[in-house]
Amino acid sequence: MSKKEGHASRTAFFATHPPFGDRILHSLREHRALEPLTVDQKFVTDTAEFQEIQERLRNTLRKGQEQGKSAAKRPSLQMPEPEPAECQEILQSSSTERRQS
Repeated sequence: MSKKEGHASRTAFFATHPPFGDRILHSLREHRALEPLTVDQKFVTDTAEFQEIQERLRNTLRKGQEQGKSAAKRPSLQMPEPEPAECQEILQSSSTERRQS
């Protein structure tokens, strides 16, 4: 797919993308930059603040689910989605009406 320059021939889309080899080198440089310099040096992946945010998110999602359940029980002006059996009945009744007219 690529030529000596690294771009696909006769395809304008690939002319704007970096060559495959360059993308690999760039990815390796980023990986090295993210690696700890020493064995003792590690990135912080979990904090009390992060745990608090996760808990707040869980509570928010739980409340949204509860509200969704209670909203389903309330009256609505929107028509409910018909069941598959109802769709078949509607289709059959409309086809018999067309035949009669």
